Amino acid sequence: RADSCHHCEQSYVLGQVLAKALLQQPKLRELVAPHNSLDVAAAKAFIGSKKAGEQAAADARALTTLDLSFNRLDAVGACVLVNAVPDLLPKLTKLSLVGNYIGCAKDGKGDEFAETAASVLARCTNLHLDLRFNGLSKGLRDKLKEKLDDGAAKRVAGLDHDDGLKGFEDLDPLPTPSDSGRQSSPVHKASHGRHKSSHGRPVVLCLGSVNYDMNMKMDAMPYDGKPLVVDALTSSAGGKSLNTAVAAALLARVYTSSKGGSGGSSPPDVALVAKLGNDGRDILDFLDEIGVNTKWLKENEVKDKKTGTACIVKTDTQCTIKDKEEEHLTDKWHLQLKGANENLLCSDALRAVRDPFLSKSQPKHGVLATNMEGRVETVLAALQEARHSGWQTFLRPSPTVDDLNELPPHWLGLVDV
Repeated sequence: RADSCHHCEQSYVLGQVLAKALLQQPKLRELVAPHNSLDVAAAKAFIGSKKAGEQAAADARALTTLDLSFNRLDAVGACVLVNAVPDLLPKLTKLSLVGNYIGCAKDGKGDEFAETAASVLARCTNLHLDLRFNGLSKGLRDKLKEKLDDGAAKRVAGLDHDDGLKGFEDLDPLPTPSDSGRQSSPVHKASHGRHKSSHGRPVVLCLGSVNYDMNMKMDAMPYDGKPLVVDALTSSAGGKSLNTAVAAALLARVYTSSKGGSGGSSPPDVALVAKLGNDGRDILDFLDEIGVNTKWLKENEVKDKKTGTACIVKTDTQCTIKDKEEEHLTDKWHLQLKGANENLLCSDALRAVRDPFLSKSQPKHGVLATNMEGRVETVLAALQEARHSGWQTFLRPSPTVDDLNELPPHWLGLVDV
């Protein structure tokens, strides 16, 4: 197992290493290498090295599971791997390409992948292919379905929906490998943890949810339909990511003041990546006043939805709540209407890290702060892309995760704090 080797500056080297592992361990059954920036160059190196050593290790064909989730394989790289399965990996029953870049295919490469996948699945009747979170367009998914019989279609995950990656196919394609087949990893040579470019301000990117918070205080919760008088009702801008952005912007202001407005390092540019509805003008004004970069919010307004709303109820006395067979004492309730927050997709997370939406001088390194209040797949996409871009990552697992042990192990490999 090789997790998060994000310092590997030339992924073809890692491809060769994985092939060597298979040749030296002929009885190896599973090879799991998620989050390693493996791209088409790595795929070619992996398959090429394995072909070269097949005669010396003819029995090195025992592999049943190959997991290359959340790497950088586009349609070409996926074709290279899938096409090699019948001859080089005949016992393979599971090939996981979750969270790669097959949906970024240009110039007919997507059609080529569909042809290759359908042909290989027809030959390898025990092979299961996982293509979720690849941004496959509806056209590409329909083309795959047309070419697969019912039995083969059941062995492919990711054909029935777009994984929340609408618009992902419109992203700029990944850099083309050089003629030598060797391509540098997207991780820059600057040491990990340095988040300032010589030609731009450091960036703190807060990604997640924005809400209108309604806070109510009362003596006790109502029962039997009896009305109760609320002691206090206040409203404010809220949401975990908005709160993080506001705190970071205020700290940046203090930092600037302490430097006297000149000299020293540049203060960070604090940006909030979230979705506001058609009623979010007050929140925008508030964030602009604080000093949060709201360019993303303004350019990605959800015009047919309202901004998310949270209702927080606090009582003076605790109440007993029955949850199935358990009883809990509580004096606080948090009710949430997701609203426009549901529209923050994986494609938004990828664009936010990759695109210079902040300014023309956006640095290549930054800090990502996110939480589990939004879509899980969006948070994972943001962490993966930030990690591969050399950014430092901060994850607040609440509100959906109380115990870090509940997170999949590979998540922790994407998080610094």
